[in-house]
Amino acid sequence: KLGGVNGLTGDDDESVSSCSSSTSLSSAKTQGSTQTSQPISSLATKRKTNGLSSGGGSGALVEEDFLKAFSDIPQMNIFTQHDIEVAISSIHQTLNNKKTEWDSRIESLKELKAIVQCEVMDQQTFIPLLRTLEIPFNESIKDLRSQVVREACITLSCLSFHLRVEMAQFAEAMLPNLIALLPNSAKIMASSAAVCMKILIRN
Repeated sequence: KLGGVNGLTGDDDESVSSCSSSTSLSSAKTQGSTQTSQPISSLATKRKTNGLSSGGGSGALVEEDFLKAFSDIPQMNIFTQHDIEVAISSIHQTLNNKKTEWDSRIESLKELKAIVQCEVMDQQTFIPLLRTLEIPFNESIKDLRSQVVREACITLSCLSFHLRVEMAQFAEAMLPNLIALLPNSAKIMASSAAVCMKILIRN
């Protein structure tokens, strides 16, 4: 687990699975990783019951919103590790290009969210690929558009939920920019950062 802010150290195609918006936490089993068997809806309800989702103010996001958004992913034809490598390279190119339209950046973040929930995703090979996104991902957190910041925080939370301590180094690199968002006057940005940090620390 990440020990605090300062110490934060599918659709089936015959026999092969692809990533789609129907992916649930129970089906997102990775090789050598530990996942919960509860679906997103159950977790969201549980968080709300436990008082972790209080409804927030106007425009503010709560943990329940994040948990529901984990399943908001595009259909991707990911069948092999090579497919993942190609997809990560495309995501890097999109996020790293400041001239890319904001909605394309959001779509790339959702694609990353989809990849981590694919059955063929293997942590041993995925983590090194994820680290190549450290700089462009940080830029997404610093983006001036609240929609991009929101999706970046949701995606980072989804990665943390599935990869746990394996992505601690990546998460730690995001902390300074997340902390910088907390006093932001835009509620969607500030609340996104707050919820994201809560999930990172817990996982």
